[in-house]
Amino acid sequence: MILRRLGVEGWRCFADRLELGPLDERINVVHGPNGSGKSTLVWAMIRGLMDNHASHSEATESLRPDGRRLTPRVTIELEHNGDQFCVAKQFLDSPTSTLHRFEGGRWVPMAESRAADEHVRAMLDGSLPAQGLSQEKHWGLAQVLWAPQGKLPLSALASGVAGAIRASLGAQIMSPAADAIESKINDAYSAVFTDTGRLRTGKKAPEITRLEEQLDQHRGRREKLRVIVDQFNEVGKQIHDLAARRDEITADQQRLAESLKAAAGRAEAYNRLQSQFAQQKKDLEAAEARWGELNTRVETLEADGKQRRELAEEIDRLETLLPRRTADLERCQKEAAVAASALTALVQRREQTAQALHAAERAACHREAKCRLENREKLLRQAVDFDGALRDLVERRGRLGAPDAARLRAIRAAVGRREAARAALAAARICVRIEAESDLDVE
Repeated sequence: MILRRLGVEGWRCFADRLELGPLDERINVVHGPNGSGKSTLVWAMIRGLMDNHASHSEATESLRPDGRRLTPRVTIELEHNGDQFCVAKQFLDSPTSTLHRFEGGRWVPMAESRAADEHVRAMLDGSLPAQGLSQEKHWGLAQVLWAPQGKLPLSALASGVAGAIRASLGAQIMSPAADAIESKINDAYSAVFTDTGRLRTGKKAPEITRLEEQLDQHRGRREKLRVIVDQFNEVGKQIHDLAARRDEITADQQRLAESLKAAAGRAEAYNRLQSQFAQQKKDLEAAEARWGELNTRVETLEADGKQRRELAEEIDRLETLLPRRTADLERCQKEAAVAASALTALVQRREQTAQALHAAERAACHREAKCRLENREKLLRQAVDFDGALRDLVERRGRLGAPDAARLRAIRAAVGRREAARAALAAARICVRIEAESDLDVE
């Protein structure tokens, strides 16, 4: 049996469709980091070839990707006894199993369901487990052909597997010489491998161990030489680039030499022109200095002429205004004399007005004090009336006996009014005289 192609979908870590192949009939290497699913692909091949598609168990349920409700599917293309077959199985949800054979340039159905499972297992003399998924003891010839990870030594073969191997090897295996051959094979195997399947080391190490050590050394040397070759190639590339760059620089040098020769002629002409330019610049600076001096004089003369014209115009304007200003001056002098006389009269009137104002203020104060006195006298008369009425009321109270609550409130109110009148009377007895601290003029 030769495996040609393997495809999985919805299978543990492979939620999407993944296909491995086409595979060569010799050695195929599937590589990848830990956890990338290499072992998952191998177990998918085992489940596709050995297990019943209609199996339902916890182990079968574990084929689904974690956290997803996907249907596990596996497709295997293989070659057996010169014919090409394609096995397609779907587990758990609507489980199906089909077997096709390549005939006449196309895939032709050959078996379905349980018949397809049994036909594929028969290719490897496998057996169907009582329940669940198959184990190594159910793999038939694959138990010898396949070496699961970490299980290189052969375990006890299942019943029928040894017979199948002997039948496939021929009748000579059944002869007494088979034991001798097997013994030699075991001796050859023990000379190279330990009982656990590891290469021997130490003094009894086989030649292959030394060769592997040399191989490791040669591999390390190969890597170093590869680095050197890469460096050599890189340096060669740089040399080739530098050679091309050198040719470009040589051509640029020739062009620059021609350009330099032409530039030398232009430089000589430029130097002559530079000398002429310097001389002309000096002449120009002298001319500009002379022009600046003359321009300054012209500006000074223009300014003087402008100022002279402005002064002449001002003199003409003042001469025109002189008669009117003379008349205005005479009128102002007369008005000043009249104003001086009026000022003298006003000063005299101000003194009289100040005396009258002082007298008016004193009269106003007297009138105000008189009004206050009249108010106080009026309050005093009211107080006397209230006092007489109070005495009458006291006499009447004496005649009437104890007053009621209303009379007491009236009495208290009258007493309050009397006390207010007494306070007003006492205030009316205060005499206030207001005198100015100094003379005061009011305009």
